[in-house]
Order: sequence, then C-alpha cells, then structure tokens
Amino acid sequence: MDYYGIYEAIVNNTDSILIIFFIVLVIAAAILIPILSKASKARLQLEKERHEKQQEHETQRQQQFLDVVKENSAVMSGVKTLLKGMTEVQNSGFVRIHERLDIQGKDLSSVNTKVDAMLEGQKEITSKVNQIWMNTEKNKKE
Repeated sequence: MDYYGIYEAIVNNTDSILIIFFIVLVIAAAILIPILSKASKARLQLEKERHEKQQEHETQRQQQFLDVVKENSAVMSGVKTLLKGMTEVQNSGFVRIHERLDIQGKDLSSVNTKVDAMLEGQKEITSKVNQIWMNTEKNKKE
C-alpha cells in the first residue's frame, strides 16, 4: 500500500486546512499510540523487574536478619546453659565449704571443751597444791 499517495489524495480533495490538520493529527496519533503503548509496556516491565529485585533484596535482608537472630539465640542459650552449670558448681562448692566449716566448728568446740576441762582440772590441782602448801606452812610454824 502506498500511504503517501493516500495522503496526497486526501490533501488534494480537501479544501480546509483545519480538516487536513485533524487528518494529520489522527494519522500521527495512529502511528504514535502503538509506539507509546510499547514504550509504556516496556517501562511497566522495567518497573516490575525493579520492584521484584527490590523485593528479593528485602527478602534476603530479612533472611539475614533471621539468621543473625537464630545464631544469637543459640549463643544466648549456650551462655545460659554455661552460666547455669557454673552456678551449680559454685553452689556445690559453697555447700562443701559450709560442710567443712561445720566440721571445723565442731572440732573447735570439742577442743574448747577439752581445754576448759583441762583448765578446770588445773584450777583444782592448783587449789589442792595451795591447800597443801598452806598446811605445810602452818605445820612449820607450829
């Protein structure tokens, strides 16, 4: 088809410039609409791809965040278990220390009792020796 010939025939048969303008405008629109439609579709496709990439990037960031949270949770759980074990060891150490202190306290108590008994015995012996001494002194004077 010879479009140029069709345009020339329309221009020759039309008396008004305004009609020619509208015909040229319709022809230009007929040419530009498909081109603009394709450009719009391409732009929408690019926008969609960019949005998908952004969503993928956001998903990766969220997954990394979740991985970090999981790893930190595992570490915190390990620390908690370690601290619990250390607390149990420390408590058992305190129990052993208290048991030893109780045993030493009982030993010291028995030693104190024996020392008190010995001191009491020494007082008795001292008082008897003093009585004997006084009796001998009395006997010497008589």
